[in-house]
Amino acid sequence: MRDPIEELENFTVPGTPMTPLPAAEVRRRGDRIRRRRNVLAGAAAVAVVAAIVTPIAVLADRDDDRSVDPAPAPEWVQKVPDAFPLSHGLFSAPPVTARSGADDLALCGTTAWSPTDPVATVDLAGARYAENEAHMGRTLALYPDSKAAEAAMSAIRSGVLDCPRDENGGGLPLVNHLETLDLGGDEGATVVQQAENDGGYSDLTVWEVVRYGNALFVDSSYGAAGGEDVIASTSALLADRSEAVRSQMCVFSAEPCATPAPIPEKSSDPGTGEGAVSAIPSGLQLGRGLSSPEGDPVDGPSATAEGVPALDLCGSSVWPVTGVERLAVTVSGPEYRENRELVTFSSSADLTAAMDALRSVADASCTPDGRVLTPYDEQVGDDAVTFALTYTDGLGLDIYQFVRVGRSLLATHRMTEGSLESAKQSVPDVTKANRDLVPDLCPFTKRGC
Repeated sequence: MRDPIEELENFTVPGTPMTPLPAAEVRRRGDRIRRRRNVLAGAAAVAVVAAIVTPIAVLADRDDDRSVDPAPAPEWVQKVPDAFPLSHGLFSAPPVTARSGADDLALCGTTAWSPTDPVATVDLAGARYAENEAHMGRTLALYPDSKAAEAAMSAIRSGVLDCPRDENGGGLPLVNHLETLDLGGDEGATVVQQAENDGGYSDLTVWEVVRYGNALFVDSSYGAAGGEDVIASTSALLADRSEAVRSQMCVFSAEPCATPAPIPEKSSDPGTGEGAVSAIPSGLQLGRGLSSPEGDPVDGPSATAEGVPALDLCGSSVWPVTGVERLAVTVSGPEYRENRELVTFSSSADLTAAMDALRSVADASCTPDGRVLTPYDEQVGDDAVTFALTYTDGLGLDIYQFVRVGRSLLATHRMTEGSLESAKQSVPDVTKANRDLVPDLCPFTKRGC
């Protein structure tokens, strides 16, 4: 009988003799096999878990997508409301029409803004006040949505930045400037364009543009004078007079207001209160724009310079008036004189009484000393009284304008050889010059500076 041990050593009968491995080597190989099995088992477990979890996560994501509804798109207003107060604050409250009140913005031969180009509106309203060549105009432009309105604003910005100077063919070169404007709304910009004229500037146009949702509010002003001081005063005037209108623009926002705040009625007392009144600023340019036809020098401004001459009309002495502080300036030449005078008041009642006395004379239309008094309805400051005196037996024209701004009274007198016919040009000139000064009188107003 064969020995089993011998068969195990050879595995086969007969076979090659086998040398058994040492015990340490057997243990090492066994440990390596066990480690491989553990790694494979762990990988298999991870694969099983992933196969189970992944479909669940996908399904969960799908459920989340189905449970979150996208935000509804804004319903943009497509028509200007009939009662929108676009002309509020404009001189003479001109009627609101379906035409643009603001001029198109043309730069270097390209239209940067108009109601139709480069972005077309779906509706618009406009209001415009014109006096000789000067004018102020507003446009409320509605676009299909906010993206279109943003594109219109972008075209304005890029148009100005691409055209800082326009040689303007055969005319005077036009200098263009852009500034960011913060008057509420989503975004805003101020565009300034003026003609360069022998080192100075003229023919100034200022556009103030503010976007609310899908609407642009465009407020513009054009005048003959230019320069930094006029730009500052014009911009301040536009912003001040459009404040009430801009408060109504929330109806065009992405989240529109249900009812805009009501526009407050004009106060019967535009003064800053009773008691101490602000001092007249030392740098006030009361003589800005004054010049005689022959270029005679200007006297003042000073507290001692000659002001508006005494005025006794229709049995009443209406000038001078007594106030807290006085500043005057005058310029004169052959057959020409122009005076300005600024008087401040500590009491609104005193200023109201002075304006009432002046208005009673203007409304009387009397014929003092062989002269004819002709009143004019000029809109300047908080209140204004304007009239002309002409001689019935020859040439001679005196124009008076008294403008209330807060608790200050700006008086102007212009004397020329003209007639009542020439007053049609002289009265608007006086009005325009005084309007340019109104923003500088902000220390005496309720809102201040």
